[in-house]
Amino acid sequence: MEEFPLIKTVQVENKLKTLKIKLNKEFTHKLNKKINIETGLLFSEKGEKTTPYILNAAQPDPIVPKQISYIYRYQYLDIPTKINYSILINRLKLFFSAGLSTNIFLFYRTTSIREYADGTIKKFHDKDTFTKYSVVNFSILAGLGIDYDLNKRIQIRIEPIYRRS
Repeated sequence: MEEFPLIKTVQVENKLKTLKIKLNKEFTHKLNKKINIETGLLFSEKGEKTTPYILNAAQPDPIVPKQISYIYRYQYLDIPTKINYSILINRLKLFFSAGLSTNIFLFYRTTSIREYADGTIKKFHDKDTFTKYSVVNFSILAGLGIDYDLNKRIQIRIEPIYRRS
């Protein structure tokens, strides 16, 4: 808090989850009727937002905000590889899946939102590609799902995936 030397108290931090964005493309190769290999690319943005901190200055100062909040955003590129084993082999398929995902940390961005006594709100952005976080991590994947073939080229899939890193 060196930026604001006149601050007496700050509320305890309270982080709220923000919306997660995911975009992906998957590729599947069938080895036989029961086993296929699946891989793809998944871009994801995760983050959190703090509730506003109320800043109480020892002396009121127009350059010191009365409250401040932060938004933290983290962007990743994941490369999952899974093996799916089908138990039922008809239009409705029940399958188990297991695999590994390589998770590449791209960058994080911090936005601070400062509100001043006169009602002015200012946003400041900080983007960093070099970080103290590990750039590459691995996750174990496991899932159980259902595929339904609408025709030979289109299918609907429901698959909750357990992920552990």
